Amino acid sequence: MIKSFSYLFILSCLSISAHNINLYAIQKDSAYIKNSGVLKCFPEDTRTIKNGKEVQAHCEASAVAFANNMLIFANDKPILKPYSPVFSINYTNIFSPIADQLVTPLTHPNFIEPRKIEDFSVSLDNKYIFATTAFDWEKPEEPKDYNGMLIYWLSDDFNNVKTISVLENGVENENIRSYLNSVVKLPYYKIEGLAILPNNKILLGIREKGESYKKFSYAIEMISVSYQEIEGKIYLNNDFKLAYSFNNSKDFVSENVGLSSIEWDKYNDRLLLLTSYEDQDENIGAYLWSLDSNDLEKGNAPVLVKDNSKPFSLNNKAEGLTVLNDHEVFIINDDDRVLKNSLINGVELTRKTNEAIFNIVEFKNN
Repeated sequence: MIKSFSYLFILSCLSISAHNINLYAIQKDSAYIKNSGVLKCFPEDTRTIKNGKEVQAHCEASAVAFANNMLIFANDKPILKPYSPVFSINYTNIFSPIADQLVTPLTHPNFIEPRKIEDFSVSLDNKYIFATTAFDWEKPEEPKDYNGMLIYWLSDDFNNVKTISVLENGVENENIRSYLNSVVKLPYYKIEGLAILPNNKILLGIREKGESYKKFSYAIEMISVSYQEIEGKIYLNNDFKLAYSFNNSKDFVSENVGLSSIEWDKYNDRLLLLTSYEDQDENIGAYLWSLDSNDLEKGNAPVLVKDNSKPFSLNNKAEGLTVLNDHEVFIINDDDRVLKNSLINGVELTRKTNEAIFNIVEFKNN
């Protein structure tokens, strides 16, 4: 009887402790592809508008978020109704045969109107999902800066999507671009990363910067800004600043890489970074990096994640990253219009124009 009580007491203590610690002790710099698959973004006959003409749509998945057992994706090109550039799928359903995948288009106007949604991020309490556009061009003749927007919504409510503005001295300013311009101080830049950090901090990741979209350099830089919630509405504060810059990626990889996604890993107190590359010969690929909170604050170099002592790499152009749990992340690839063979769980296949390749990456345990 005493032994039975002791055993139950020990189990109880272990159960209590399990809620306070990460029981899966990972190697933060060691990972492998656990699973890969193909996502059907929309039907094959889906259309879009290019240069004023209706043409076949390509899946160019640029962002992913995981919340409430759902995966939410964004296509960085417009999609004609009844479909949408933002869509969702139940996590377990993504492993179904392509014909059986049940993808739901999300059609709130604030999903349809923004141009080039490039990244999502989930708040640490799982309450909100945030999204950013690219900020890489501006059309003054349009009623809104559709390419210069941040939006957010409750993670379980896709029917109430709101835009974010800066609150300064009690006055709302929707022109977020002007605040970013004051930090970057260059005619051209492209945002492709978004991460929500502890203490209500947002990071916006810069992939490209320079004189124009034709003359730029790839970058791995991040701008920080804090936010506040007032009566259920999110506002940015006027404290934009360059928070991180990493200029020595060539010391670690041979390709000329730029930032393509960032996400805070709340389970392991670190920032995960995706970088990708592309050239005129259609060579594409990506790398994964880890940056703990101390190194982020000090501006130190990130750790290049490896697989069996070699750099962990993807042969697709990885564009979106989200954390699934304390040891797995989900990556969505945007190969643009490159249709190449991809290795999917040991089998080579070529995706269709309405499909995207995804990977589940697992960090190895100690």
